[in-house]
Amino acid sequence: MKYAFILLLIVSQVVFPEEIVVPGIREKISNGEIEFSCSEGKPVPESEREPSPAIPKGNYSKAESKKIVELINAQPKKIKECTSTYTDDYVEAMYQYCEKYNLAACIGGGCAHTSGYSVHTAVLVEALLACGVQP
Repeated sequence: MKYAFILLLIVSQVVFPEEIVVPGIREKISNGEIEFSCSEGKPVPESEREPSPAIPKGNYSKAESKKIVELINAQPKKIKECTSTYTDDYVEAMYQYCEKYNLAACIGGGCAHTSGYSVHTAVLVEALLACGVQP
């Protein structure tokens, strides 16, 4: 047991050093206060990009999000396929946008990783609306 505690202590110092946790680091990089360097290059500045295809997340509670998922799951096959196609197209659009502007520079998995996590409740609501279902 003594060795497990020592190992945990060592791992916590290696994996979570204080220098990594800097409040506001993303904002400082975005504002140019901190130079961003990466072998993959810099992301294209937001001012030089086309509008993002991203759907704003909105402010859904956990209960509301659960209700939307349950509504999709309760739909007939044709509607489920429609919502699935909508979300697949959305993820692809997010991937293409990310790649075009090098937005996932230095992120493990790159744009495939970030775009895969781009579907949220507001996207599901838009999918339902596009498929003719009023949430």
